[in-house]
Amino acid sequence: MSLETSDWISIGTTTILAMAALLAPYSAEWLKRKCFAPKLEIVFEETIRLRHKTRYNNPAEAVYYFRFEVVNNGKAQAKQCEIVLEKLWSYANTTTSKNYRQFTPSNLLWTGTKKSLININPKRTMIGNIGHISSKQYQLIYEKDLFVDLLGVAGDHLRFRFDIPTSQIFYAHPNSLIKGNYIIQIKLYSENAKDKEIFLKISWSEEWNDDPEKMFKEITISKTESPIYANDKNMGNLYYDCMYTKVYEV
Repeated sequence: MSLETSDWISIGTTTILAMAALLAPYSAEWLKRKCFAPKLEIVFEETIRLRHKTRYNNPAEAVYYFRFEVVNNGKAQAKQCEIVLEKLWSYANTTTSKNYRQFTPSNLLWTGTKKSLININPKRTMIGNIGHISSKQYQLIYEKDLFVDLLGVAGDHLRFRFDIPTSQIFYAHPNSLIKGNYIIQIKLYSENAKDKEIFLKISWSEEWNDDPEKMFKEITISKTESPIYANDKNMGNLYYDCMYTKVYEV
């Protein structure tokens, strides 16, 4: 029995409607993610908002903090956002870096909270901590047992300390830097937004100054590119397996 033209039209219409019903939820989800998704950006500037001198409450000792911003320029809430200190390189000169391959990635703290995971609403800016430098007196009394140094580092140093939760201080994860030049990789992760990353160069003289203008010449933090790609151009990248000095007893 042959089908009439009207029958073919009916079959085709039914098939199209069935496919549309099947694909509609996926299309809606794709459209939602494409047009109404969160859009995270990492912002770092050498401004008083992101680097400044303050004081602890008890005791009243000076401390310098260094931070960066995370901005949600999208149209939806970014869920379960975390900032992670991923990698560390140190420089003996401008062309050769040591990549600490045993470096264990750990969370950095969001400013004003002890949480590792937060939600960021659209058009909101949140601030993450890189690290801080406390006064020598404060370090000697309150922080000396919290430092995990690179191999060979010991003794009386004025340290830059990454703001890693104390619960994530590991034997294979240094959380402090003495005098030298370093590059760190920070990555931003979210449940429903694309990952972002930033590379920062830290140059630290290990000299304290009560004057912020002078202090920010003793330590500088600036944006840079990945040492992997920068050094591969010159064949100067030295990958270095490193152990660490265990100072903090977990």
